[in-house]
Amino acid sequence: MNLKRGDLVVVAVIIAAAIFGVSWQSSRSADGNSADMGKVIVTNFALNQTVEFDLNQNASYQFQGTLGAITVTVENGRACISHSTCPDQLCVKVFGWVEAPEQFSVCMPNSVMLRVERPEEGGNS
Repeated sequence: MNLKRGDLVVVAVIIAAAIFGVSWQSSRSADGNSADMGKVIVTNFALNQTVEFDLNQNASYQFQGTLGAITVTVENGRACISHSTCPDQLCVKVFGWVEAPEQFSVCMPNSVMLRVERPEEGGNS
């Protein structure tokens, strides 16, 4: 099989893009401050309170919801409601991990919602 000059350029561009993608993903998911992964925003509607946590820091946070305790876990640049006192556990079992700005998780019985905000969303909010 004879490769033409244009074919070699296309292959080189594909390889370079793959290497860039792997290195970017590695820096994004590394623990530490090499890449700002954004923040998770937790809103407690029962208390009319909003708090923000850094997605670079793996941790669990406890909140008091309408029905009782709720736990938000942040791990590797994503977040979830990992425990709740609500009866159906939809927030834990159905919503799962939130890692993109268009995703959210909500525990309606406990009046708590979480969402992710990435740095490129624009701004100093």
